[in-house]
Amino acid sequence: MFGSRSRQPTGAIDLTEVDLKDATEVIRAFLPGKEEIVGGIYIDPPANLQPFGFGILLADLVHHAANAYAYKFGLDAEQVRDGIAAGLQAELSSPTDTVKQVYPEGRH
Repeated sequence: MFGSRSRQPTGAIDLTEVDLKDATEVIRAFLPGKEEIVGGIYIDPPANLQPFGFGILLADLVHHAANAYAYKFGLDAEQVRDGIAAGLQAELSSPTDTVKQVYPEGRH
């Protein structure tokens, strides 16, 4: 999809024990530093992922993110989910970043 890397970025999530042989990577996101909120988000949607399905994927991402965050920091998952939803709504209403088109592997 975006090419293989010989070295994972610092802080990469370890997926060595996860079976991804039939999986399609859709989203990759990074934060550039400890104080940054806006980071790099790279998306390459497959042809079979329609906009409605992408919405479901993003909603699942919110739920999983809330559960992971709550678990890691000992917080209530519902409160974390509400905080994520508030941030999501704020960003949808007034974007803080400009979307930049990236063309992976020479596609234009």
